Amino acid sequence: MDQITSAIFTIIIIFLSGLGWTLSFYFYGVHKKTIPDIVWWIPKFLQMAKCRCGDIVESKYGKILGRSNSFWGIWYYLALIIISAGNYFFFYPPFISILIISILSVLFSIYLMWGLYSLRIICRTCLGVHVINILIMAVAILRAILYSLNVT
Repeated sequence: MDQITSAIFTIIIIFLSGLGWTLSFYFYGVHKKTIPDIVWWIPKFLQMAKCRCGDIVESKYGKILGRSNSFWGIWYYLALIIISAGNYFFFYPPFISILIISILSVLFSIYLMWGLYSLRIICRTCLGVHVINILIMAVAILRAILYSLNVT
């Protein structure tokens, strides 16, 4: 895979991770009441206004190790940005780590979407994050396929 193609995939993953980070930061801030639920920097269709998104955090689907999923999402997307940049510039960690992390993220998203369904809650912010996770995984799989085929 040539340098330009590799750069394009890295930029896309970093861009999507930045969007995921922004939504996680927003959700966390709204839940902690440090950010209003209506802000100019989140598209209206992803905002938490007039929804039961806060109920999710209080459910069994909303926390890991006592912290909200959005808290961990902030760190996950930041780590993914750093790992992607490290892979591109220093070839470390290997790209397979990005692929594995993205697949695990989608598996966790499926579990959380089941939680949304079980609780009968439509959280647009959560769904936006899950779509981002799926897109990151799709980009990572496509990059892995093209790399294995040595397509430039």
